[in-house]
Amino acid sequence: MKRALGISIAALLMMPLCVSATEVNAQTSQTSTTTAEIRVRVFASAAMEKPLRQLGYQFQKQHPNVAIHYEFAASRVFMIGIEQGIPPDLFVSAGEKYQDQLTNSASVNLFSTLAHDHLVAVTPCGPPPPCCEAQGVSDSSGVTEKSLVTSLMNPDMVLTIASPTLSPAGQATIDIFKEMDKKRPGAYQKIMGHAKEVMDVDLVARAVAHRESNIGILYASQVTGLERQGECVREVPIPSSYHTQMPFTVSVLNKSRFHAVDAERKEVDKDLEALYLSKAGQKVLAEWGFAPANAIARK
Repeated sequence: MKRALGISIAALLMMPLCVSATEVNAQTSQTSTTTAEIRVRVFASAAMEKPLRQLGYQFQKQHPNVAIHYEFAASRVFMIGIEQGIPPDLFVSAGEKYQDQLTNSASVNLFSTLAHDHLVAVTPCGPPPPCCEAQGVSDSSGVTEKSLVTSLMNPDMVLTIASPTLSPAGQATIDIFKEMDKKRPGAYQKIMGHAKEVMDVDLVARAVAHRESNIGILYASQVTGLERQGECVREVPIPSSYHTQMPFTVSVLNKSRFHAVDAERKEVDKDLEALYLSKAGQKVLAEWGFAPANAIARK
C-alpha cells in the first residue's frame, strides 16, 4: 500500500497551534466601548471548514469582542491532542467514536449530532491538461456506479483515500472496500494494493481537483464545495448498502481537566455551539451539502 501521510501525528502535535490557526478579527465600532477580546478555539474536521467559517463570520457580527481561531484536520489528530493536553473550546468531529472516547475520559461535555453526510466516489471531469497526462492521470469520466468496483480494482487508476488511522472517513472507506470484497472476492486486496493514503478527506478532494488522482473517496458535501469553487469534478454514488452514512458531532470542552474556562467565555462557547445547531446554522450546513440533524444529547 502506498502511503503519503505527509506529516506525522507527533509533528502535528508538537507544532505551535498558531501556525495553522486562522484568526477571524472582530470589527468594532469607533463609538463602542473597548472590551477585552475573548479568544475561542475551534478544532474541526477538515470537511466542515467552509460552513464553519461562514457561521463564524455571522457569529462575530453579533459578538464583536470575540476572536475565533480554527484548526482543521483529521478528527483523530485532534482527539490525540486533546488527550495529551491541547484543548480547544469546541470540537467538531466526523463520526461519534472520538467524541465517545473523550466523553468517557471526562475531556468533553455531552456532545450533539450536528449534521449528516455520506461518502461518494469522485473523479475529475473534462480532458486532462498535459501536466496530468504526464503523471498518468487521465480523464476518469467513464467511471459509473455500475463499474465503480471494477474501476477501484484497476491498478492503472490512481486511487486516493483518507488515512483509516487518522480519519473516520478513511476507516469508513476501508469498511466499504471490505463490503465490496464480500460480493467480489479479492476486491479488497486489489483495491488496497494500489490505494494512496493521505491524512484526511480534504487532501483527497485536492488530489481529485488537481488531477493527481483518477478516483477519490470523500464526503458528498465536499463535492458541493469543489463545484462552488469552479472545480470540474463528477460524483459517482456508492450504494447506501455499503453503509456510507456519516454523522458529524459537536461538543464543548469546558469540562476539560487541562484548562480553566471563565464564566464569560463559557457562555460564548455555548452561544457558538447553539448557532451551529440553530435553524440558521443548519441552513448554512445544508447550503454546503450537509444533511442537517436535530441536536441529540448523548451520555
